[in-house]
Amino acid sequence: MDVAEIKAIIESMLFVSDTPLRLETLVTILPEANKETILEGIRQIKTDYEDPSKGVELVELAGGYQFRTKPHWAEWTNRLKKIKAVKFSRAALETLAIVAYRQPVIRPEIEEIRGVDCGWILRSLMEKGWSRLRVEKIFLGARSFTDNTGLSGVV
Repeated sequence: MDVAEIKAIIESMLFVSDTPLRLETLVTILPEANKETILEGIRQIKTDYEDPSKGVELVELAGGYQFRTKPHWAEWTNRLKKIKAVKFSRAALETLAIVAYRQPVIRPEIEEIRGVDCGWILRSLMEKGWSRLRVEKIFLGARSFTDNTGLSGVV
């Protein structure tokens, strides 16, 4: 297969995927192409969609690639989806910052830093899928956190 065919296949897979496609997944699905050809196809797609007349762009996030609405056009897509911007309270933002900076972290450490109870905030973040609890330690980097913030990961 040549790069043009690989590019078309990757573009169609990106279009139908509701989660970021990892390079490893593309390599598995396309055994007839090598990793370099797949990366070249991705690079060409990215270049094609940088055109200002396009409404979407190819972004790398959460360890994969996904088409996203360009920020300039988000107002109109939000009308379609009836999505309101996520707004966090100051307390939630403080808690997110502490978890992001000190992860893995336990609840008493967060409460010691903030000086107040943060159980309801942590519960809210977990319900949204933005954090996860593993053996009493709290981590960011849950897929929905990285997808919604546009980050490729949290260190």
